Amino acid sequence: MRSFGPRQVDPRWGWNWFTEALALISARPLVFLQSALLAPLLSVALLLLPVWDSAIMGPWLGLTATAVCYGLPCSLAVVVSCALARAVDLERPIRLRILLQPASRRLILRLSLFISVLLFQGLVLLYLVLEYWHPTAVDPVGRGELGPRFGVADTILATQFGMLGGMLLALQVVFALFLGPLYLFREMPLYAAWRLSSVALQRNPWLPFALGFPGVLVMLAAGHSAFAVPAQVLALPFPAVLGCYLYVAWRAVFDGGQQDERSTERHRALRGM
Repeated sequence: MRSFGPRQVDPRWGWNWFTEALALISARPLVFLQSALLAPLLSVALLLLPVWDSAIMGPWLGLTATAVCYGLPCSLAVVVSCALARAVDLERPIRLRILLQPASRRLILRLSLFISVLLFQGLVLLYLVLEYWHPTAVDPVGRGELGPRFGVADTILATQFGMLGGMLLALQVVFALFLGPLYLFREMPLYAAWRLSSVALQRNPWLPFALGFPGVLVMLAAGHSAFAVPAQVLALPFPAVLGCYLYVAWRAVFDGGQQDERSTERHRALRGM
């Protein structure tokens, strides 16, 4: 009988998790492409809402617009990709109507909203710090902007790339990396899933550094003109990769990394390519 974690794992497993995540994506690429497309399509729809033309909220409108129009769609794409990764790994039939069932829809939307709120809190904290140390850095007067636009680039895909980096960083800072898989697959209350996720990261202190630092690099790359094109190219598959990575990491830390023969064969096939 399998024991349920969290347990301490070897830091060298981190790279194996990445290759295993790519193996899951390569098994059903069209399925994960559809989940990744959720982010830009939903962002376009939200950006068309007329509420963002209002200046009632002043500088806070920029933060709110960023969290709603970019953070929420990115969170939804990552959560859906994480759920699909488990279905692909277990070779279960993938049907859209399963995700649209009331129980599944409620879990996915609630978790996506919670993660986007964590991202919004991170943006607020960054805004307050910059306003205290260097007020002109976030002063929108005369620039025609909605307010502070942390991670917001010239294109939707580049902005989403920055938001995904911010999400990855936020999940490390608040010890919530495994919150999504625990909530989705164990159906724990959010507070219980958060507590177990915190214990798992404390037992594996290398994880916040291994994933938090790349999160910072992703945020910086999205806002730098020299990396504008790569950021837009990577923005589309990144939610699927991140969602699969969270699932594989959760499986290793909480389920002992045990895999069936079909899953192992996929991973070995990818490494042999």
